[in-house]
Amino acid sequence: DGQQLDHGALIDCILAAGVSTAETVSDISGRGVGMDVVKRAIQQAGGKITIDTTAGKGSLFRIALPKSVTTQIGMGYFVRSGGELFILDLEAVQETFHQVKAPQHTPEQVSFIQRRGRTLPVINLSHQLGLRTSQTAAIAIATEVNNRDCALLVEEVVGIKQMVKLPLDLPGQHHLPYQGVAMQGNGQLALILDLARLCQAAHQDH
Repeated sequence: DGQQLDHGALIDCILAAGVSTAETVSDISGRGVGMDVVKRAIQQAGGKITIDTTAGKGSLFRIALPKSVTTQIGMGYFVRSGGELFILDLEAVQETFHQVKAPQHTPEQVSFIQRRGRTLPVINLSHQLGLRTSQTAAIAIATEVNNRDCALLVEEVVGIKQMVKLPLDLPGQHHLPYQGVAMQGNGQLALILDLARLCQAAHQDH
């Protein structure tokens, strides 16, 4: 409308939809889609974004999020067992290795393996959770939770990925080996395993 914008209004334009400095437009760039999406996501999470800019020096972006939101974003150790995706607490994972030999058994038929001079009770995750699979769980994950060591046998290690923790509301969930559910970047959900409960059960059997 011909009105001159002040400095604050110009800064707000950076976060507006459709604003672009690109000279050419393609299917993936130059369309002015990006910062407005960032702003909307931050606002939906209860936060805010501000920009300080100085000509010839650069710009400073400040993002503030509620603590309740930031503490729910983290990294998880993703594995696959019985065709399903599960998440382990990354801090509890000590090492991952191929378990070539079959686990040994105590006279009480409790499975265990020897690793680096330690005796680790074994949890075959697909068997423990009642999942059917035709694959052999040949990957062992040594974990330690509450000073208890145990090894989980899984079919596949997917890797370390970022996740957003969500509330878990299942009937009788206090008796289930899960401590939550998480969403990946692609929107897929995966259950977070309660390693403390699993390892405790393995040690009680052991």
